[in-house]
Amino acid sequence: MSTRVAARPIPVLLAVAIVAALGLLFIVLAILELANTNPIRPQVAISTGIGFLAYAGLLLAAARGLLGLRRWARSAAVFAALLQIPIAISFWGGSTRAVTVLGLLSSLVIIGCLVSPLATRAILPELHEPDASRTDE
Repeated sequence: MSTRVAARPIPVLLAVAIVAALGLLFIVLAILELANTNPIRPQVAISTGIGFLAYAGLLLAAARGLLGLRRWARSAAVFAALLQIPIAISFWGGSTRAVTVLGLLSSLVIIGCLVSPLATRAILPELHEPDASRTDE
């Protein structure tokens, strides 16, 4: 018998908030990129803007899926957080050091929240239920 956790645990809600905020941030970045298109090389801004919009769509879909405690959303959010780590590190130095720190912190919080026991129990309840087919002798 499968019982889904009705209430979403705090770690899941925190991960949802950060993933959704990142999704909205990438929408803003896409708009800024498209608004600052260089007329000599418009394909660069257009392809970057479309890429940012696609990534924002993935992040927002993952946030919505996490809100519904969907298993696939956990994988997508953890993958996006792992992908963000080397990108954040590439901004280290000078005036972009804050971008690195925020990127790394958000990635680590997302991963930490989604692999926590509370989140795992909520998203993967079948791992925590006794096996009904097993009989103790």
